[in-house]
Amino acid sequence: MLAQGISTGFIAASAMAVLALVTAWLVIKVRKSDLEALAGTAGPGLG
Repeated sequence: MLAQGISTGFIAASAMAVLALVTAWLVIKVRKSDLEALAGTAGPGLG
């Protein structure tokens, strides 16, 4: 009984993690121009 509940919870958590991964992959877009704009802006003490 306990093992079945843990298994069900694990499956639900795995499904949510996959959904979060897909959402992040679809929403976060980095263009080459964004990376070029950030080049050389590492911050104080890092270069």
